[in-house]
Amino acid sequence: MNKIVSLLLIIICISCEPSKKSLSDIFVVSKELQAQQVEFEIDSIQNPFLMRYVNKKLVMCNVFTPSLMTVFDWKTGRYIMSFGTKGLGPNEFVNFNTVSVLGNKLGIYDNNKREFLYLSFNDSASISYTTIKIDENDDIIPFNMYALTENFILATGLIRKGRFVLFNNEGVLMGTFGEYPKSDVSDIASYTENAFAYQALIAYQPNKKKNSCWKSIW
Repeated sequence: MNKIVSLLLIIICISCEPSKKSLSDIFVVSKELQAQQVEFEIDSIQNPFLMRYVNKKLVMCNVFTPSLMTVFDWKTGRYIMSFGTKGLGPNEFVNFNTVSVLGNKLGIYDNNKREFLYLSFNDSASISYTTIKIDENDDIIPFNMYALTENFILATGLIRKGRFVLFNNEGVLMGTFGEYPKSDVSDIASYTENAFAYQALIAYQPNKKKNSCWKSIW
């Protein structure tokens, strides 16, 4: 009898699928990945809150510092340059919390100016800017915007009809899509309450030509 019960338990365990997947399951495992240790000059590090790799450079995004971006050589750790000042002028930032990578460009969304900036990093220590003014819409207030392709930008935020927003490369609204999981959303909650409770972090996978997202409960 004990053998039968043990066998049933083994079969049940084998047949059950895990209810939650690890974030590592989203990405393709590559055997070509190599660890690398880079040393930086201590006084060149300011106060970074996130980092991005683009065009053989490591970009640190800073807070509470005069320069909002610091650029280093990825292999040597050598300081290259600092840029980005706070302000309302061209190529200046008021507030941003989303920095995505598209080719040799960084895509930065300024929440306050409602502008999406592409920063192109050239092989030399120079940067070119492309500014996209996002359409004004009372029903859509983007929190996070991600460079999806050369032609499209994906956004999450306060959205009256849907969970995601798609803009073209001129900042024109193309449409909204997606719904919040019914199990996590109250029927009597407003779209504002749902959006604040269920913001998404997004990772683009060019090799799969799709986005993966997971929720962040506030």
